[in-house]
Amino acid sequence: MTSPITVFGPTNAAFNDLLGKLGPAAALLTRNVTAVTQILLTHALGSLRDTSYFANNTKFQTLLGVDLTILRRSSGAIDVVAPGSTARVVVPDVSGGGNQVLHIVDAVLLPVPGLVPPSPPPPARSLYAIIGASAQLSTLKTLVDIASAGPVNFRAILSNTSTPLTVFAPTNSVRRVREGRFGGGGGRVRTAAAHTGTALLGSRACRRPQQATCWA
Repeated sequence: MTSPITVFGPTNAAFNDLLGKLGPAAALLTRNVTAVTQILLTHALGSLRDTSYFANNTKFQTLLGVDLTILRRSSGAIDVVAPGSTARVVVPDVSGGGNQVLHIVDAVLLPVPGLVPPSPPPPARSLYAIIGASAQLSTLKTLVDIASAGPVNFRAILSNTSTPLTVFAPTNSVRRVREGRFGGGGGRVRTAAAHTGTALLGSRACRRPQQATCWA
């Protein structure tokens, strides 16, 4: 009779993802028998535990001696948390016959934190780039470009990723702006005029719209 065992088995994609994150260090890891053995033992329990044992926050000790924590998500998904990584069960309760069971997971369980360097943060995108990349904001981009020829360079402001800024961005489907009068002559809003675009895009409300400086 076989000894009871539970194995969390990473997919090929999970191993490829780990090796990709390790970069040049991957070759060193795969030649380190001790490290590979420790990783494999992190995926095995010395008892049979199908998902009926997987209550939320249940802990199981692996054959390496480190704990795995089970997290049951509200969606029904099951996550397995190791000291150095987290994996999701993608195929549970694959019976190996007798006292053996396999749970297929989507990531390699690592016995220690820091083995894989953290992913670098994505490069910062300016609000101007985000607006320009959206088909739903093409009219706003046109207004920004027009207004930037006036006293306030909105393009430069929106392109500066280091300046704290919040923008409420109307989509192209906003067809009309509430009628208002700008300038001493009382002319109505014309989106083709740079100074009018500046008024529309100004960073704060103006109590006296006839004064263009209120929009700077």
